[in-house]
Amino acid sequence: MLRFQAEQATLYCIHLDGRTLTPAEIARPGDLVAVTPESDDRRALLQRGAVLTLLDRKQRISYRLVAAIPFTKAVEQIAASARDALPPWLGMALYGAARAWGGTTPANITTIARFMAEFAGRFEDYPSRPCTDAELDDLARRAAASMFAGQPMEMPLEPVSLAKLLFATSRLAWDAEFVRALHLEALNRERFAGLVGATIIESGAMWLWPMVAPIRVGGARMDAQRAFTVEAASRLWPIWWGLIGASEDEARACLTPFAPLPPGNALIEEPPGYTPPPTPDGKLCAALARQMAEEAVAHAAYAPQGVFEAVLPDDLPLVAWGVARLRLVALRPGRLWAALLSEAGETIAAFPWRPDGTRLEGGMMIPDWAWGVVDLALSALWRDMVVAGPAALPGTRTREVASEHVAPATSHPTAASRPLYLPRPRYALIGKAGEKRAWGEEGERTIIRRQAASVHAVRGHYRRHEYVAERRQDEQAKEQLKRLREAAAARAAQFGLPAPPPGYTFVSPFMRGVGQGGEAEQEARDVRARGLAALAGVLATRS
Repeated sequence: MLRFQAEQATLYCIHLDGRTLTPAEIARPGDLVAVTPESDDRRALLQRGAVLTLLDRKQRISYRLVAAIPFTKAVEQIAASARDALPPWLGMALYGAARAWGGTTPANITTIARFMAEFAGRFEDYPSRPCTDAELDDLARRAAASMFAGQPMEMPLEPVSLAKLLFATSRLAWDAEFVRALHLEALNRERFAGLVGATIIESGAMWLWPMVAPIRVGGARMDAQRAFTVEAASRLWPIWWGLIGASEDEARACLTPFAPLPPGNALIEEPPGYTPPPTPDGKLCAALARQMAEEAVAHAAYAPQGVFEAVLPDDLPLVAWGVARLRLVALRPGRLWAALLSEAGETIAAFPWRPDGTRLEGGMMIPDWAWGVVDLALSALWRDMVVAGPAALPGTRTREVASEHVAPATSHPTAASRPLYLPRPRYALIGKAGEKRAWGEEGERTIIRRQAASVHAVRGHYRRHEYVAERRQDEQAKEQLKRLREAAAARAAQFGLPAPPPGYTFVSPFMRGVGQGGEAEQEARDVRARGLAALAGVLATRS
């Protein structure tokens, strides 16, 4: 047996075969697991203090830390004062296990201990002086900022200080105020995916802290220590980031279940080499989304209040992408949150959303190829809720109201500063968490499916066109021609295109083919869930 002695703690290194160990035999780690001592051993050891045990199954060595002080302090004390130097991997593994001991599962303690032992193997020399708390705090902030910037992280080489830094960096990765100050709105999916694999997961930044302490998702506390896994980190953190600024009720309404979620085969899961499916023209989606938003303002009859969950018709491509339901959360005036849910009701993505085309922080979670469809789907649902109310979500309750709701859009740190004007409602549309509704009545959905089969999309394009005013030379005609050309230039600019050349105009994207008179066209005009009809029409078209 080898023993490392400090004033209030002792580390026993015991070979399970009973033979004497040498320092060389513990110089490298084997297959570590966290274990509970046998009852007889526990009674004997507890007379001298609390017990933490790691077992190297490969080398059949038990590492038992007995301490009369907190385990983390005990590891620091032994590393600093023991007569013989503690192997670096053992110091880091013990500190990691000590930080997690009693607060999470043995499986997670094992994961942390193995990670720390492996991490220690990346370094050769270990200066003996440990870092002070102030030095570690400064190092952690610089390391976390470097990590999100995709730059090398500065790290101490003293084992216990390094273990402390990894926990501190992970804590900052889940600190909303710290992350908000980094202005990560420029963190796109591609860069984030690279950071996840290359830096964030490998450094433990995404998963160490939630295994040992509660985290806050928006304003809601999540005690996930026993449920959290390494695999859950890459799915939960983008949702956590999207919900910065959400209240407790908003966060709990967006994240279902309110717990770490395992990786899933849904919209945001894109393995290397993934080829996106065919999608409708993004500019057409954007044009229709704005049209839906304008209709919501012009024809508003309902003010949504609460949590609304709409089940998507099975024939929409969104369902094939793993998105079975849309959820809009309107718990505070002027603040809207959106969540995409799987068939099982699990949150795929959650983010603040505006019905005016402003793209907030959904960008990192929703692939660019899918964002136009997602935004159109949310805009269409919003339009139907505001204009058609319970006719669009059958079974939803209403009550009469008399006031206009106007509130600044401050639901997210990067939200646009201009006010979000909600409609002048005649009625409040009341949504309740846990109630999922069919989007549109069955008869209307049948009409919509039939109409969607006959439509096709017309892209935005330049078209040769001679204005009547061009044939006249008077001042009034010149002024009219100027206005017409400015309007055409503005339409083109909406889609990132230059002004039409002389002799041309610009035609915005639109849908063609929804009946040519008669009963079919009348049926289409009578559909109240017009947002769903627009969504079904554009999704019937591929670009």
